[in-house]
Amino acid sequence: MWPFSTRLHAFLDYFFGLLLMLAPALIGFGNADVETVIPIVAGMTICFYSFFSKYEGGISPIFPMKVHYIFDLIIGIFVATSPWVFGFRDIVYKPHFLIGFAFILVAIYWLFPLVKLRKFRLPKLLGGPIRLN
Repeated sequence: MWPFSTRLHAFLDYFFGLLLMLAPALIGFGNADVETVIPIVAGMTICFYSFFSKYEGGISPIFPMKVHYIFDLIIGIFVATSPWVFGFRDIVYKPHFLIGFAFILVAIYWLFPLVKLRKFRLPKLLGGPIRLN
């Protein structure tokens, strides 16, 4: 794994949260409709759950980092797919997709080792002698 500290992750969370909140004004898209509201609400949500994450950027640490990465994945999927789900892809889609995809990649990168597929034992689920090593 490449070094990606939780301190850097905290900085990037707040940076991208602020970037999402300011994106409609900086890029100049939308007329205060759903394409404008989604990045603002997503940015506020990222900052909110970052306040409560157990890392250097957390003000009141409640959520473990595993939960934080799951929130990152959910926000990433929501923001990346929002132009198609809410039907504003003809107005703007690139900033939503790119920032959402970045959050998805970071979340998957950190969640994948937590799954520990090598230690996954199928017999416990199936009740048989099959093992995946």
